Order: sequence, then C-alpha cells, then structure tokens
Amino acid sequence: MREAKARQKESGTRENLNRNLKEKKSILAEVKKNIAYEIKYLNRYYNFEIEDYHDPGYIYAESFLLYFKDKSAGENISDLITGFEILGIGISIHEGTGINIFQDFRCPEPVEFLKEPDNNSTKFTLELLFGDIFYSRAVSYFMRYSDFKIFEEVLDSLLSLHLSRIILYRKLIDSINVPEILIERFKDYSGEIKNLNAVLNSSFAVGLKFSGANLNREENSKFLSLADSFSMLKSFKDIKKFLNLLKNKIDDKLTEKYEEFMSKKIEELKNEIKNKIEFIKDIENKNLFMKLLENF
Repeated sequence: MREAKARQKESGTRENLNRNLKEKKSILAEVKKNIAYEIKYLNRYYNFEIEDYHDPGYIYAESFLLYFKDKSAGENISDLITGFEILGIGISIHEGTGINIFQDFRCPEPVEFLKEPDNNSTKFTLELLFGDIFYSRAVSYFMRYSDFKIFEEVLDSLLSLHLSRIILYRKLIDSINVPEILIERFKDYSGEIKNLNAVLNSSFAVGLKFSGANLNREENSKFLSLADSFSMLKSFKDIKKFLNLLKNKIDDKLTEKYEEFMSKKIEELKNEIKNKIEFIKDIENKNLFMKLLENF
C-alpha cells in the first residue's frame, strides 16, 4: 500500500515537472519570437549589428523562469519577461559608450590615454540612439503587463545600474595606469560592481515573486544569495569587456595584468556559485541553477 502511494506521488511529481517544463518552453519561445521581431523591425531602418548586443543565453528570461511553476502570474507574463530581455539589450548597447562619455562630457582635462581624438563618433551616436530605442521598447512591453509596482522596481534598478556604471567606470579610468591600485580597489567597489547588473537581480527577484514556488526562509535566502552571485559574475564579465575596449589605449603589459586578474576573478565566482548550489537540497532546483550557470 505504501509502495503504491509512493509510486503515485512520484508519478504525480514527474507529471508536474513535465508540465512546468512544457509551460516554461512555451513562454521562452514567445519571448524569443518577440525579441526576433524587435531586432528585425529596427534593422529595417538602419543596419546596426543588434544581435551582437543580445545575450544568446537569454539570461534575463532564464533567471526569471528559474522556479516558475504555472501561468498564475497572468496571461501577459511573456511580455513582462520580454521587457527584461529588451532592457538587457539596451543596457549592453550603452556599455560601449562609457569611454566617450567620460572623454567628451565628463573630463575637462581627460586622462593621458584618452587625449587622442576618437574617430568612432558615428558609432558612439548610434549606440546611444539604439540603446535608448531599446529602453523605450522595453517600457512598451512592461506597460502591457500593467503592473506599475514592477515597472517602478525595474526603473529603480536601471537608475542604480547607470549610477554605479558612472561611478565605477570613472574610477577605473582614473586608476587604469596603476593596476596594483585598481585591483586592490575592486574590494571597495563591491556595491557598485553588483549594481552594474541590478536589472538582472530584479529579474531573479520578480520572477521568484510570480513563480508559484513555496520556499521556506532558508531556501529563499539561498536563492537571493545565488542571485547576487550571478549578478556579480556578469558584472565582472562586463567590466572585463569594458577594459578590453581600452586595450588599444594602454600598455600591453597592463592589458595582460588586467586580463589575468579578471579571468581569475570570474573563475572564482563560478566556483563560488557551484559551491552554493551544492548546498541546495532539492535536486530539481539544484539542476536548474547548474543549467543557468552554463548560460553565463
């Protein structure tokens, strides 16, 4: 009798898992369809390599859907997730404008390696334009979901992201020629570094709210801790990308030092995430986080 009940429970659990997986795949397919439409539509007017700025791992969607159980959050849930993904494209496009902003607008006396004129002003203008276009398109999708509290939370995250980017990248440029100082200062920049991906963190948090997952306090704490670690991981990858934009303007030896430090830090964060995942008791949730890590 007990064995029969156990088999029945196991069968029910398996059916629920298969149904949840099917539902998530359906939502993700809709998000991908929306993203493809937006990129194709904008490229009709100007041949800008938008695909280069979109993460093929759909990390905003995957983080949102991590514990997602059903469509109880509403029929327009794919619009909400699309909003996060499109916002991510805009954030990525604006990433490359940092050097030009500091050179052209924020530095009356630019640091030495920025004094040479940049011939990429056209690309810089397009990056600003397309970044803002994707921000506005993201707003359109967030409005379709019609939850203004979420919209306000996302706006706060975006503001925090840009403020941290301005502060952090200003500090990076000021210290770029003294790697010992810059690398040491990374310890003091943890808040700004994590907030470089405040929107990704919001995607985790908002997704959890609407997931239907019934987590206890300990499980919720582990989830949020992992979300912070994933955000830190992406932030260091973004910083590495930013420093790569400067490699033609600084000494090769400095470039090697930064490359070595950033690669080591990224591996440390990946190992930290793996260790945290190991403490998750639920096998399904553990596998979900390991699969997400593969996209990073």
